[in-house]
Order: sequence, then structure tokens, then C-alpha cells
Amino acid sequence: MVDQGHRTPTHRLRQLQRSIYRSLEAKANSLLGKTPKAIAQYEKEFLKDFRQLKLSPSRFVQKHQLITEIRESAITLVGDFHTFYQAQRTALRFIREVIKPGENWMIGIEFLPSSSQHDLDAFQEGKIDLPEFHARVRYAEDWGFPWANYEPIFDWARAKGVRLLALNRPKELAQGDTRARENSQLILNRVQTTTDLFERDRWAAGILLDQFENASPRILVLFGELHLSRSHLPHQIEQIAQESLGIKIKCLSIHQTVDTLYWNLPASLPSRQTPILKISASQYCVFSSTPWAKLQSLVSWIEGENLKALKEVSPSHSQSSKDEEDDDDESETDYLNAVQTFGETISQFLDLPKLNYENLTLLTADQADLATQLEKEDIFTPEELKALHFHIRHNLRLFIPRINVGYFGIPSQNGAAEIAAVHLLRSRTLAAGILPHTPEEWFRSIIESTFGFYGSLLLNPRRKCYLIDDHRKRVKQIKKNSPVFFPQELESRELTLKFLTRKQLWIPPLNTQKSRLIALLATRHLGQVLGTQLHFALLQGLLTPERLRYLCLARMDGSGRPYRERIEELLGCIQQAELPESKEDWI
Repeated sequence: MVDQGHRTPTHRLRQLQRSIYRSLEAKANSLLGKTPKAIAQYEKEFLKDFRQLKLSPSRFVQKHQLITEIRESAITLVGDFHTFYQAQRTALRFIREVIKPGENWMIGIEFLPSSSQHDLDAFQEGKIDLPEFHARVRYAEDWGFPWANYEPIFDWARAKGVRLLALNRPKELAQGDTRARENSQLILNRVQTTTDLFERDRWAAGILLDQFENASPRILVLFGELHLSRSHLPHQIEQIAQESLGIKIKCLSIHQTVDTLYWNLPASLPSRQTPILKISASQYCVFSSTPWAKLQSLVSWIEGENLKALKEVSPSHSQSSKDEEDDDDESETDYLNAVQTFGETISQFLDLPKLNYENLTLLTADQADLATQLEKEDIFTPEELKALHFHIRHNLRLFIPRINVGYFGIPSQNGAAEIAAVHLLRSRTLAAGILPHTPEEWFRSIIESTFGFYGSLLLNPRRKCYLIDDHRKRVKQIKKNSPVFFPQELESRELTLKFLTRKQLWIPPLNTQKSRLIALLATRHLGQVLGTQLHFALLQGLLTPERLRYLCLARMDGSGRPYRERIEELLGCIQQAELPESKEDWI
């Protein structure tokens, strides 16, 4: 057990999060090696922007104020962490909110050289398909970061008729093409000297300002975080605008979750809002994620790249050893390590003994034949097997307690934290069921989903989910013939709204196989909403970790209170927490 002393839950959690960050930082450093001197200097100049900055609550602004600033700026630079999907998703949220139909906007992207503009235009106009586009611009060779991170921006721009602008300096003009660590943000780039970095900034600034020679567009740019220092890309934009155009350009920089700033966020900030810091008249920082989530994305990407390279060059990877390869896949091991790390963090926060993770198995969509294999085990009912098939077919996460298997579907760090929390809960409650057959099992399933989602928020407090208004909107969309994400989506969301909006605890029908599956799907939605409320309730002092431990983790074998009573008390505590009505209230 950990001696918690008199520290507040928020302080205890922050210390645990720092330990995760330091561990990931050490791992990333070992994978990337020593920082080249030129890159270290470039980073040092970046950090000067935040030195001696006081993060008083008065410096934080509302989202609508930042949106107005973006719309009033000629060029807005948004910091990018290339391996981290949340960074690109935040940029896309800005794009969606600020660009209105009929306005003259462009979207600048760093990762394509300006010499690829013709190919970029051809792809956006539908003249070439994705494989040809990637081949022409050498995407995998010259960039290599996950295409899925950037694809939604391409799709949105194509649908809205907004032109994408390639900004990078062509590789053939660079002094070198050595892959090195770019900065302590740990993003890889093909740069070698300070001159290369300077020339990349100046080249991108020139391409941007070329757009203003005969027009007055507004441009939103996604560019590597370190380039946003006042002495880097913004300085080049200002200088070239004066030299070549004789004009002043309003350039705004939006950083994303700068590590040194994150750890100094005031505790008094409203927990239900995404903090937006106004650094200066031309600089903001949006804290839409966490530093350790960024680092984990980088570590996972590097290890994935290393594993891919190993399999490409190793002569030992023959078809005869393929079964062994699949059993010892490093990407799976990485997520198992993440689940163990997250589980231990949750246990420390709740002052619980460490749990054994050696008997836990994680499976992804690559092992989608799981349900077929389980049919041979003769430990699940036909109804349970159908439920397992359903979750696997539709990539829905599920914990299977009887065999200690966590099914990810599509793996993610949020999923790893959620699986860790549910594994911790199940190991203490000793519950083995999958589908709710009785009211008590229905309430237990809600508490389990709530605790699972809450566990993920301990590790990623900026994680977003459908809240009450989002469920209402989604129900209306489905009734207007919007395609469903999975069968029974409408029924499960309607059931969710009934539970959340009724004053007394509501029990759905549980008398058929279909109704039990719908109830199970609804507990997933309910867990997200209630887990978010639980997170805010703890931050706001409405509930203690000790009370949470008792309400969620006591056994269900008769030695603990009935789940109906537990959830009544839990709801009484957390429903006082201030919560946004919609996920759109966050960035």
C-alpha cells in the first residue's frame, strides 16, 4: 500500500501521472538516442517563449475567444505532434469551427514538399487514387507517420472544397537527409543542421505569403510544434511579409499541450473545460490532451516501426514460424505493458495492492477468430457466444472475465486504461457474467462500465465521449436515416437517455436475448457519461477515493451491499458535479 498522507486526490493523481511521464520519457530517449546539437539549440529557443510565464487563472480564455482570434488572423499555425492522433484531431476541430462556406480559406500542411502540390491537387480533385498519391509523394519513405491521423483533414477539405497547401522544403534542396531526433518533443524529422531548420521555416513562410500577392485568403496551418517558436516560423512570416509584400500579416500560433506548461496548470481551473492559455497577443496553448499520452503515441510508433523493419530484414521470419511470431508480437506486448502500468497507477491512486497481470491476455481485431475458438471451450452459453461474436464483428471493446481476456477491437491507450480498470474491478468483485439477466446484474454492469471509463480518465483526463445532448442528437440522426455505427445503436441510445433523464432508477426489459444485448450496449454509453461525472465529482471534492473504492470494488457475493444501493449512492454523489452538456463544449 502507498502512504498517501494528507495529500489531496488531485495531488496524488498528479504525482502518479508524472511517474508515468518520466518512465515514457526515459523509454523514448533510449529509443531515439542523443539529441543532435543543432536540434537541441532549436528546442532551447522554443522553450524561451515560456520561460518565467506565470499561469495565473486570468490568462485562460474561453473557446469562442480563441475561435474569434483565428478568424481575425491571416495565418494561424497549429502545433503538430506527428504520431499523436489527438493533435491532428484538435486541428480538425478548429478547421470545422472557423471555416464557413463561401469564405476564402486554405489549409497548410507540413509533411508534403511544395514540389508535390500538383499531385496533392490531383488527389484532392479525385484524379488519382490514394495508393498512387502515396507513391508519387513517397509518403511512407519521406514522412511515414500514420496516414490515418491526417486523412480526416484531407477528407474534410475535399468535401468542403478547401484547398490544401504543401509547405515543406523539397528534400533535394536540403543539406542532408539524416533521420535524427528533432527536439525534446521527440518528433522525428529528416533534418541535420540549424541551417536546414532555418531554411525549412523560411521556405514554408515564403509559400504561405505567395498566397497573399493577388488575394487575401486566410490560412490555417498544421506544422511541427517547435517551428511555432516566435523566433522560428512566425518570425520568418513577419520578416518576409515586410521584405517582399511591404505589409503586416497577423499570424497566430496555437501550441498543443506543451509539457512544461502542463505541469504548472493552476488547480483552480474549471475541470469541465479544456484549458486554453493566452501566452501573448499572438500565442495560445490548448491543453486538449496530456504529455504522457503524446509520449506513449511516439513510443508505440517507434516500436511498431522497429518491429516492421525487423520483420522486413530478418531471415528467420519464415512461414513455418508464423504462429510463434503471432504469439510473441511486440505490439501486443507493448499494450499489455501499458495495461499493467495503467492498472498499477489506478491501484496506487485508490490505495490498493498491486494486481497480477501475468494471466491477462489482450486480443485485437487481428485475432478476430476468438469467438470461433471459444466455441470449442464449452464454458460459454450460446447467448454469450453470440454477444462475443457481436462485439468482435463491430470492433467493440469487451472484457471476458472467465478466461481473463480483454478484447480491444482497435487497440488504443484509452482502451488499455479502460481494460486495466475493468480487470482490477473484476478481480475484486469476482463477477463472471457478460450479459445482464437480472436488475442486480444490470446495475453491476453500469458500475463496471462507469469505473472502466473513469479509469481511462485518470490516465487521459481530456478523453471525450458522447454526453446527454450528443445522445439526443445521435438519436435524431438515426431516425432521419443516418447509417448506424452498429446494430441496435438506436435502441441502446434511447435506453441510455431513459436511464439518465428519469428521477428514479430505471430497469429495462431483460427477458429476451436481444433486450439483454441492448442493455449491455447501453451500459457502455452510461459508463461514459457517469464515468465522466465521477471524474469531475472527485476533482470537485464531492466524492473521496475511499468511498469510490467501497461503492465500486466490493464483492457481489453477499459480503457487500446490493448494487442497486451502491449505484443510488454513487449517483447521489456524482450528479452534483458540473458537467458539459455535449462533447462539443470541449476542444
